[in-house]
Amino acid sequence: MHPQLARHVHPTCQDAIDALEACHRENSFRKFLGECNDAKTQLDRCLYDEYKVEQKRNLAESRRRRTAFKANMKESQEAGEE
Repeated sequence: MHPQLARHVHPTCQDAIDALEACHRENSFRKFLGECNDAKTQLDRCLYDEYKVEQKRNLAESRRRRTAFKANMKESQEAGEE
């Protein structure tokens, strides 16, 4: 299964989304027999790659926030000791 294929949510996967939708339109019955599996596999790969990029970005942001939080906590503890 794949998530909702909103084009504005997955801008890097436009070609794969279009290919899968075209295959489903052209093969209304054969899509159930695996006719569109290649297009779906390409879309799944694209969505996975997009997910991994987002995951790395979120991890970097999380680490940045954690570092800033620890610095603020250390600063407030030092200010409290005085």
